[in-house]
Amino acid sequence: MRSAGFTLLEVMAVLVIVGLFAAAVTLTPSGWFAAARFDEVTAQVTFMDQLARQRARRGDQAVELVFDLPQARIERRDVDGGFSDDGRHHMTLPRGYEVTEMIVSRQPRRSQRVTVPVNTTGCTPSYALRIVGPNHEAKWLVIAGLSGQAITLDGEQEIDDAFDKLAT
Repeated sequence: MRSAGFTLLEVMAVLVIVGLFAAAVTLTPSGWFAAARFDEVTAQVTFMDQLARQRARRGDQAVELVFDLPQARIERRDVDGGFSDDGRHHMTLPRGYEVTEMIVSRQPRRSQRVTVPVNTTGCTPSYALRIVGPNHEAKWLVIAGLSGQAITLDGEQEIDDAFDKLAT
């Protein structure tokens, strides 16, 4: 006759299954949330670029995108130094995110403030931003000068390849 308890093998199998569920719940969403947050940051930067292009075309006036790297801030301003009157002239990156490096027209820019000109047709030079997140994850956001199309890349070699493709 069998007793009313569980065997050691049954208890171990349940513990392994519970451990796998706990690991899946703990690890999976954090990676998804981090990736989604990074996508949100790149979308915000791309949106600022698009707003500057629209402002230049609609107002038939050259504008600038000014990237203040230490403050993690992007400003859109008229070339005469004034801000636009629509109330959407700047943004600050979310806490923990920063732009550590920029490349404009294939020229690395490591200064505190980097200016990207937007002409009256809404075109900019092609440029790239290295965005670093709270876990020191870094990605490059490349914005094509003529179209404003944005792509996200991982490494420096990919940046060179992207600029080569944009030049052809």
